[in-house]
Amino acid sequence: MKVQRHKCMNERCSYDQQERIPFATGSCSYTHRLARYVIDLLKAMGLKDVSGLMDVSWDTIKDIHVRYLERHYSPPSLEGVDCIGIDEFAVKKGHVYKTIVVDLRTGRILYVGNGKGADSLDGFWKMVRKKGVKIKYVATGCMERTGCK
Repeated sequence: MKVQRHKCMNERCSYDQQERIPFATGSCSYTHRLARYVIDLLKAMGLKDVSGLMDVSWDTIKDIHVRYLERHYSPPSLEGVDCIGIDEFAVKKGHVYKTIVVDLRTGRILYVGNGKGADSLDGFWKMVRKKGVKIKYVATGCMERTGCK
Protein backbone atom coordinates (compact mmCIF):
# COMPACT_ATOMS: atom_id res chain seq x y z
CA MET A 1 0.00 0.00 0.00
CA LYS A 2 1.31 3.43 -0.87
CA VAL A 3 0.76 6.29 1.52
CA GLN A 4 1.10 9.95 0.62
CA ARG A 5 3.70 11.88 2.65
CA HIS A 6 3.73 15.64 2.87
CA LYS A 7 7.07 17.28 3.62
CA CYS A 8 7.86 20.97 3.49
CA MET A 9 10.62 21.87 1.04
CA ASN A 10 11.81 24.79 3.20
CA GLU A 11 15.02 23.76 5.01
CA ARG A 12 14.01 25.62 8.20
CA CYS A 13 10.61 23.92 8.38
CA SER A 14 10.28 20.50 10.01
CA TYR A 15 6.77 19.76 8.69
CA ASP A 16 6.59 16.09 7.74
CA GLN A 17 3.26 14.29 7.84
CA GLN A 18 1.73 11.10 6.53
CA GLU A 19 -1.71 10.80 4.99
CA ARG A 20 -4.32 9.79 7.57
CA ILE A 21 -5.44 6.18 7.16
CA PRO A 22 -8.86 5.48 8.73
CA PHE A 23 -8.17 1.77 9.37
CA ALA A 24 -4.87 2.25 11.23
CA THR A 25 -3.83 4.28 14.27
CA GLY A 26 -1.14 6.94 13.97
CA SER A 27 2.12 5.64 12.60
CA CYS A 28 1.36 1.97 13.38
CA SER A 29 2.60 -0.60 10.92
CA TYR A 30 -0.60 -2.65 11.29
CA THR A 31 -4.33 -2.19 10.80
CA HIS A 32 -7.16 -2.27 13.36
CA ARG A 33 -8.32 -5.57 11.86
CA LEU A 34 -4.92 -7.19 12.34
CA ALA A 35 -4.81 -5.91 15.93
CA ARG A 36 -8.24 -7.42 16.68
CA TYR A 37 -7.14 -10.75 15.20
CA VAL A 38 -3.94 -10.74 17.29
CA ILE A 39 -5.93 -10.01 20.47
CA ASP A 40 -8.29 -12.90 19.68
CA LEU A 41 -5.31 -15.24 19.22
CA LEU A 42 -3.68 -14.01 22.43
CA LYS A 43 -6.72 -15.21 24.37
CA ALA A 44 -5.65 -18.78 23.57
CA MET A 45 -1.92 -18.51 22.81
CA GLY A 46 1.24 -16.83 24.07
CA LEU A 47 3.03 -13.90 22.43
CA LYS A 48 5.76 -16.10 20.94
CA ASP A 49 3.22 -18.54 19.49
CA VAL A 50 1.15 -15.77 17.88
CA SER A 51 4.31 -14.18 16.49
CA GLY A 52 5.40 -17.49 14.94
CA LEU A 53 1.97 -18.34 13.56
CA MET A 54 1.52 -14.96 11.89
CA ASP A 55 5.19 -14.45 10.95
CA VAL A 56 5.06 -11.02 12.61
CA SER A 57 7.78 -9.80 14.96
CA TRP A 58 7.37 -10.47 18.67
CA ASP A 59 7.77 -6.72 19.30
CA THR A 60 4.78 -5.90 17.07
CA ILE A 61 2.61 -8.52 18.79
CA LYS A 62 3.70 -7.17 22.19
CA ASP A 63 2.94 -3.58 21.07
CA ILE A 64 -0.58 -4.60 19.99
CA HIS A 65 -1.12 -6.38 23.32
CA VAL A 66 0.16 -3.45 25.42
CA ARG A 67 -2.02 -0.94 23.54
CA TYR A 68 -5.06 -3.19 24.04
CA LEU A 69 -4.40 -3.58 27.77
CA GLU A 70 -3.84 0.15 28.26
CA ARG A 71 -7.06 0.98 26.43
CA HIS A 72 -9.23 -1.59 28.22
CA TYR A 73 -7.64 -1.89 31.66
CA SER A 74 -6.34 1.53 32.58
CA PRO A 75 -6.49 2.51 36.25
CA PRO A 76 -10.05 3.38 37.29
CA SER A 77 -11.05 7.00 37.69
CA LEU A 78 -11.50 8.20 41.26
CA GLU A 79 -13.87 10.97 40.17
CA GLY A 80 -16.92 11.10 42.44
CA VAL A 81 -15.56 8.49 44.85
CA ASP A 82 -16.30 9.44 48.46
CA CYS A 83 -17.36 6.15 50.06
CA ILE A 84 -15.02 3.14 50.01
CA GLY A 85 -14.81 -0.34 51.44
CA ILE A 86 -11.51 -2.00 52.34
CA ASP A 87 -11.06 -5.71 52.89
CA GLU A 88 -8.29 -8.28 52.99
CA PHE A 89 -8.44 -11.75 51.50
CA ALA A 90 -6.16 -14.75 51.37
CA VAL A 91 -4.78 -16.23 48.18
CA LYS A 92 -3.20 -19.70 47.99
CA LYS A 93 -4.62 -21.14 51.23
CA GLY A 94 -3.78 -18.18 53.43
CA HIS A 95 -0.08 -17.80 52.66
CA VAL A 96 -0.45 -14.76 50.41
CA TYR A 97 -2.73 -11.80 51.16
CA LYS A 98 -4.24 -9.03 49.06
CA THR A 99 -6.05 -5.88 50.17
CA ILE A 100 -8.88 -4.59 48.00
CA VAL A 101 -10.51 -1.15 47.87
CA VAL A 102 -14.02 -0.89 46.41
CA ASP A 103 -16.24 2.12 45.61
CA LEU A 104 -19.27 1.30 47.77
CA ARG A 105 -21.64 3.37 45.61
CA THR A 106 -20.84 1.64 42.30
CA GLY A 107 -19.15 -1.61 43.32
CA ARG A 108 -16.12 -0.84 41.14
CA ILE A 109 -12.76 -2.20 42.26
CA LEU A 110 -10.49 0.80 42.72
CA TYR A 111 -7.29 -0.80 43.95
CA VAL A 112 -5.73 -4.14 44.84
CA GLY A 113 -2.65 -4.05 47.04
CA ASN A 114 -0.17 -6.80 47.90
CA GLY A 115 -0.17 -8.00 51.48
CA LYS A 116 -2.29 -6.79 54.35
CA GLY A 117 -2.15 -3.84 56.70
CA ALA A 118 -1.48 -0.15 56.16
CA ASP A 119 1.54 -0.71 53.89
CA SER A 120 -0.61 -2.52 51.34
CA LEU A 121 -2.66 0.66 50.85
CA ASP A 122 0.24 3.11 50.38
CA GLY A 123 -0.27 3.17 46.60
CA PHE A 124 -4.00 3.83 46.96
CA TRP A 125 -3.61 6.70 49.45
CA LYS A 126 -0.88 8.22 47.26
CA MET A 127 -3.29 8.11 44.29
CA VAL A 128 -6.07 9.70 46.42
CA ARG A 129 -3.78 12.56 47.52
CA LYS A 130 -2.47 13.11 43.99
CA LYS A 131 -5.99 13.33 42.54
CA GLY A 132 -7.28 15.48 45.43
CA VAL A 133 -10.11 13.05 46.19
CA LYS A 134 -12.01 13.61 49.44
CA ILE A 135 -13.00 10.27 51.00
CA LYS A 136 -15.88 10.81 53.45
CA TYR A 137 -16.66 7.25 54.52
CA VAL A 138 -14.54 4.12 54.90
CA ALA A 139 -16.06 0.73 55.73
CA THR A 140 -13.63 -1.96 56.82
CA GLY A 141 -13.30 -4.84 59.19
CA CYS A 142 -9.59 -4.24 59.66
CA MET A 143 -9.34 -0.63 60.93
CA GLU A 144 -6.21 -0.97 63.05
CA ARG A 145 -4.19 -2.62 60.25
CA THR A 146 -5.21 -0.38 57.30
CA GLY A 147 -4.19 2.97 58.71
CA CYS A 148 -7.79 4.27 58.64
CA LYS A 149 -8.83 6.30 61.65
